[in-house]
This record gives sequence, C-alpha cells and structure tokens, in this order.
Amino acid sequence: MAAVVLFGLGLVSCGTDSPADGAPNDPSYGPLAVVPGPPNGQEALLPARLEVTDDCVTAVLADGREWLLAWPQDSTSWDDENQTVTYSDGRTTVELRHGDSFSFGGGGTSVAEGGSERIASIGWVAEPAEACPDETIWSVGSIADP
Repeated sequence: MAAVVLFGLGLVSCGTDSPADGAPNDPSYGPLAVVPGPPNGQEALLPARLEVTDDCVTAVLADGREWLLAWPQDSTSWDDENQTVTYSDGRTTVELRHGDSFSFGGGGTSVAEGGSERIASIGWVAEPAEACPDETIWSVGSIADP
C-alpha cells in the first residue's frame, strides 16, 4: 500500500474569488473544483486513477478511497466536448481522461485528520458540486506517470 503524506493546503483566499451563494460556477470548468492561482509547490504524491463524472473529478486510490481534486486555476483547463482535463505546469502539459492512472503531486487535507477548518476556508474559483466527496481534498501541484 502506498503511503500518502498529508500537507496543509495552500488554498485559503481572502478575496472574493468564489461565486456568491447560489451563483452558478463558471461553466468553462465543467465538473472541476478549481482554486485561485498557480500550483502550490507541494510535492507529496498521490498515486490514483482519475474518476470523471458529470459532477466531480476525483482521484480514486487502489484501496477505493476517493479524494476530491482541487485544480489550480492558472494551470488547468476543461474540454467539455472530449471530457478531458488539461494540466500544464510550465514545463509539461498533460491531458487526463476518465480511468487514466497518474501520480498527483501536491498536498492534501482531510476532516479525519483535523482539516475541517482548512477545508471550510477554501476560496473556490469553481466550487465542487454538492455530490462531490468533501471529506478529503487533494491540491494538485503536478502530474506524473504512476
């Protein structure tokens, strides 16, 4: 079993980047949960399979646990026609599809490990749908082959 190292998410925003209560998210992000700015620079690895649904894009670990992926606005785009995520860190560009396996670099937090306040304070550019898992969130910082 792969060990996952948890780091605090650098996702807190003091601005008003998140949509107002009841306002629709930017449709150009599709089912992505998006946070402001560039990747956070964290480098822990989360080896997982990408799960894309109408509502969410998550990472599913080998043991079945599911993490909501928080994508950095400056590095991520959604192709609605092809249902793909394009991620570019300035060095490489990766196109991800449902079922692809990758190691997601970054950092995560979970309610079980005391991250409730951190999760509640995320300033979303595109909020995750209510149907998305919200107990564990992984801030994407890079993408590597598994």
